[in-house]
Order: sequence, then C-alpha cells, then structure tokens
Amino acid sequence: MPTETYRKLWLNCDQQFQSREACKWIVSVLRIAMDHDCEERLGNELIALVDNNKPLPTLKVLQERYLGKQTVPTIPARQHNLNSYDHLLQGNWHRMEAVGHA
Repeated sequence: MPTETYRKLWLNCDQQFQSREACKWIVSVLRIAMDHDCEERLGNELIALVDNNKPLPTLKVLQERYLGKQTVPTIPARQHNLNSYDHLLQGNWHRMEAVGHA
C-alpha cells in the first residue's frame, strides 16, 4: 500500500468484505485515486469513515461518485452482403478474389 492510510483501509476492508471482494475493492480504490489524482483526498475521506466506526462504501458507490454515470455509446451495426457466402458455399471464392470481393 502506498501510505499508512491505505494500509489501514486495507485492514478494514478485509474485515468488512469477503476476501475476494476486499481485494477488488482496494485495487479499485487505488485505481480511482491514481486516475483522478486524488490519492490523499480519497484516502482521508475513507479513513474518516473508519475512524468514526462507519462502514466503508461499496465499490459501486465509489465508482458512481468518482467515475459518474457512464453511458455506453450506441454503435450502429451494419450487416454485410450475405450473398458473398453463397459464392463461398458454391466453391467460387477464387472468382470473388479476382473481382475484388475478398
């Protein structure tokens, strides 16, 4: 852990969450701290909860707070011409290459 604050957070999250969830939680917290350049602020915010005997927030809560609600972009799907498969099934793939459909 980068600091004593994060070592203390690790000990507390390891007690509050199942082992696998605790590992995921601390790695995600470290990633949020790095990505958003808020290591000290985030650590202090979370350790204040621990010091006041309050539960640590779930990973979902932290992600919503620091990453915001992210929308998935709509990617238009284009279907290619299925007739090209007819040529392949008929064994005409050499002819397709010759006319530039490869």
